[in-house]
Amino acid sequence: MKNGWVVSLCLLFSAAMMVQANDVKSKPTDSTSLTYQWQPHQKIGVVYEFTTDSRQNQSTIKGAYTMNTLPHAKGMEIKFTDMQNEVISEDAKFKGFMGAFLNTMLQHSPSYIINKSGELVELGNVQAYRSNVRAGLSDISQQLPAKRRSQVESMINAMTTEEQLMASISEEWGRMVGAWLDTEMEHGETYTSSHQAPIPMLGNLPVTMSSEFSLVGRVPCHAKAKANNCVKLTAYSYVGRDEGKKFIQALEQQFNMSVSKHSTFTITTEVEIITEPNTLYPHSITERKLTSVPTPKGIQEKSELKTYRFQY
Repeated sequence: MKNGWVVSLCLLFSAAMMVQANDVKSKPTDSTSLTYQWQPHQKIGVVYEFTTDSRQNQSTIKGAYTMNTLPHAKGMEIKFTDMQNEVISEDAKFKGFMGAFLNTMLQHSPSYIINKSGELVELGNVQAYRSNVRAGLSDISQQLPAKRRSQVESMINAMTTEEQLMASISEEWGRMVGAWLDTEMEHGETYTSSHQAPIPMLGNLPVTMSSEFSLVGRVPCHAKAKANNCVKLTAYSYVGRDEGKKFIQALEQQFNMSVSKHSTFTITTEVEIITEPNTLYPHSITERKLTSVPTPKGIQEKSELKTYRFQY
């Protein structure tokens, strides 16, 4: 999947979604096996919509792209083409240069390599991706003052390091496929796990995410389907109170800011996936995220809704 412009807070969800359920029953009475069977030479159409709500503004990004699965010596390479997007926002920061910056980032994504077991192993040509991003921003960045251009260059460098990109893509592949590889899940059972998710933009600070996973049952793959050929999977993840305090301390140190000692950082994410159990080809993904972040001006709260629809 392509997530486009990814802020650092979103990366907290990345590694938590990449863990396997650690409480699987040996012989469940009503269970489903999830098996990875993606094939090369596929073109998968994806339509997405992201809506972000804060106290001040609402922003919506709509778009579409094609996932191309290509043969690779290590398994399969996933490349993105036919990218289209539209940004609808009341937020002033998405106007002018920042609006152009967001649009440019949404038009590009590095490819990545999946091994034959369905695991993300490496990125594609990162240097080509960086060059494409800089070329897309060249004309508008030249119109900025020299100091501002330097700030933009630093921001691009931070967002396009291999470490940062790998964390973002791990989140996306994990949510879509990686978290569910070759598992057998009992219907209605809740599986729990925890995992340390590094945050590259905060010096790889490890923050522990707690997660719960469930297979709700068999469902139609889409609205027009009659047979129950897919399954509904759910995942819920959150940051505990102590981990939230650790995040705040790192945030203050990294950005030389000060917030109230009573402030806490919280993030919760709920994901619902409709996928084919015999292949792990997804048909729809819905993600709801709530974030509360302390700032010198007070608590900033944000809700996000992301939907993806896949066409084969």
